[in-house]
Amino acid sequence: MKSKQIVRNSIITTFVYLFICLYFLFLVQTYIIPNDFNISIILLLGFAIVITGIFYFFLKINSYNNIIARVKILDENIIKTILMALMGIAIFIPPVSFSDVIIAWNQIYILNYFRAVVFLIGALFIPGACIFNLIFSKSTIHERLNVESFLVKLTIYPIISLIFLGSITLILDFIGFTRNSIFLFLFFSFIFLFYLDILFQKNRGTKLKIKTTEITISRDTFLILFIGLGIIIIALGVLLSSHQYILAGDRWRGISSASLIGNGDFGSSQNTYAKYWGCVSFGLSVLCGIPYINTNVLLFLFLYLSITSIYLLTKILLKNMNEKFCVLSSIFIAILFRPHLLIFQFSYHSFAFFSLFISLTLFFIVIKSDHLENKQKLTTENIILLAFSSLFLVQSLMSYILPALMGIVIVFLYCLFSTNIKQYIRVLLIFYVLFIIFLLIFDLIAFNFFSFSCFQHLSGFSGIPFNFVHVTPYSLRITLTSLLFYTLLLSSFFLLSFVYKFSRRLSIIINKIKLKINFILEKKHKYLFVFIFTFFSICLLITNLDLRFLILYSRASNLHLSFLSFYLNTLIVSIGFFGIFGIYLSFFCFKENKNMFFFLFSWIVLIIGLASSLIFLRWMQYPTSLVSNIPEDYYRYMVYWFSRTWYYSTIPLSIFASIGLIKLIQKVKSRGWFKVKRYKEKKSFESLSLIALFIFLSLSTPITIITYWDNYYATTNEEAQIIGWTSKNIPKDSEILITRWQFRERLEKDLYLYKTYYIHEVMNNTNYNIEELIGNLTSQKIYYFIFDKQYESKYIELLNNFYTIKLYEYGSFSVMSNKSI
Repeated sequence: MKSKQIVRNSIITTFVYLFICLYFLFLVQTYIIPNDFNISIILLLGFAIVITGIFYFFLKINSYNNIIARVKILDENIIKTILMALMGIAIFIPPVSFSDVIIAWNQIYILNYFRAVVFLIGALFIPGACIFNLIFSKSTIHERLNVESFLVKLTIYPIISLIFLGSITLILDFIGFTRNSIFLFLFFSFIFLFYLDILFQKNRGTKLKIKTTEITISRDTFLILFIGLGIIIIALGVLLSSHQYILAGDRWRGISSASLIGNGDFGSSQNTYAKYWGCVSFGLSVLCGIPYINTNVLLFLFLYLSITSIYLLTKILLKNMNEKFCVLSSIFIAILFRPHLLIFQFSYHSFAFFSLFISLTLFFIVIKSDHLENKQKLTTENIILLAFSSLFLVQSLMSYILPALMGIVIVFLYCLFSTNIKQYIRVLLIFYVLFIIFLLIFDLIAFNFFSFSCFQHLSGFSGIPFNFVHVTPYSLRITLTSLLFYTLLLSSFFLLSFVYKFSRRLSIIINKIKLKINFILEKKHKYLFVFIFTFFSICLLITNLDLRFLILYSRASNLHLSFLSFYLNTLIVSIGFFGIFGIYLSFFCFKENKNMFFFLFSWIVLIIGLASSLIFLRWMQYPTSLVSNIPEDYYRYMVYWFSRTWYYSTIPLSIFASIGLIKLIQKVKSRGWFKVKRYKEKKSFESLSLIALFIFLSLSTPITIITYWDNYYATTNEEAQIIGWTSKNIPKDSEILITRWQFRERLEKDLYLYKTYYIHEVMNNTNYNIEELIGNLTSQKIYYFIFDKQYESKYIELLNNFYTIKLYEYGSFSVMSNKSI
């Protein structure tokens, strides 16, 4: 038996290795080389780990979730003590003084790396651990999720810590603390939380001594952690290949507000983006002692949260169902749910999504409580969980608005399709009140920025001036917008109250609809689902569009389309193969759990409706039915809105696909289809081949998306060093002449620090008359010049006569100044 097992394992290992090699070779030849892309070996290694994990799951699909490892680790109190001691030592290492924004990695000393790593780990572990232990001294979260307690802590501790850092930094900046005083307050708050936790443990009778703790790791948890390791390695591959710093664009803008904190500018500045993530990044930066962009990059170590937070959500969503559904759903969601936002780099998007997933997890824990099912009052722990759930959702909104909107919609849908609507809506009302209270507190601290920002984005997408753009002064505009925002929130509360009051009638109507759908699906399910699968598959082939969804950003390719054609193309290409696969297999979810089916199905329908709303609005505004008649801004925003809302349907589609795939495999095996009687070894080969085919069809799109973004424009060490020096030494809002457009993108459009002038634009405005050029430079006070030695122009020597003082030089770049300064 042992020899046969060795042979079987050898065949499986060889097959998986050869498949991964051939699969990557195929992608390189068909996608990477034709597009002249580069790809990191480490990035491919990360995907190889994910693929190996998927093979492992399917090969062990009939295995029980047994304990496969027992590991002894130091007690949590000992770990916290060691981290506090290390931070106490690292605090004496002077922080990098070169810049608060960014510095080239090769300019950071080894001791500063030591401080950065120690404080990064400590800052994301100690506050979360202490707060969790203080509030949930007898936590039953892991029991109610039916997972190991260490996995819950490994997921929730870092998110609580990030919330703590962001909230404290925001409050201290509101009070008027400076940069150094914020650093000292944060550090001493860690000490205070640590001793408070120890004191409470002593009062509870806990014996504090040096000891080890044994943790058990089940098969499913091991697989989730294994996939999490693969995600971290993917992010490391991206980091080492070309993105040593933050990916260009929104990620820079989302962190730019960190430069405003401690200077009294946070509340007054209008040109900021995702302000709250700047607070979180600032708190981490002052502790780690390196610039905030460099600190943000190091957060890739915590991208395992992409899979663990989703796993906790699926565990509670699919409670009392097969645990294998949760594992496979988590893998699908983590890989397919906007992969360049979840498993590429840690950004404000990532934090918003993780906060959303944990918020939904805690809410569903409460809503699925035995006390609630028995129509009893909420327990103290459930009330605290509800408060934390609303707090997490508020944090998500403060970082990135759309996840919070989707979170409220999702919990409302779940309550609506439950068997006890009145009881669930009552809990939702409590949750919503807490949500409004937390949001109002943070909004007032941020000078109404978050409420104003919500409507500012809504105005941009819809083209309707909800933000009173024509009202002056700015303080009156932001006040009116905030009042309108909270009026809408209160209106939603009254709507929920109306649903609560008439919940019995509403329940009867919904049950009638369910019965009719039940009848249709039970009687005609074979024809209906085969028709849906065939219809979408044919449409997908006919459209012949790029499955990476990038075609939507090319307006020229869609100008000739009517609105209807454009919408159908957009919808079909968004659904893709995996969506069609999930819709087709949704019938197995219907057979397994009808309430879950209706909830997930309504989730998909509502997301499609929300994503399509702006397209139909433009169709009504421009009824000529031609996309070419839409203004450029309207086209761009309606496409952006669709792309930023559609992917929330990935969660229910992944659950449908997971349940259906596992049930289909079980059905095939029980009926003995594809059974080979003569050569048993062929059964393994056939199973492996089917798994390989499924991986090929489902993972190709995420891999190509990440490869595309990995080859997107990156910042070099030289550019990072020049940007860092400039941000430290040149006064904000100064005018700077540049020779490379990258500095305009970073210094002006992304970091909102300076007004930049591209040299060709300035020369064209003067018709290349050098005297007029110098006159314009003087009159506009463009006293700084970032010069690239590789830039060739006959005017450079003349400009060097104007900019005579060399302020800083690094690599091929020099920062020059006019002698009159």
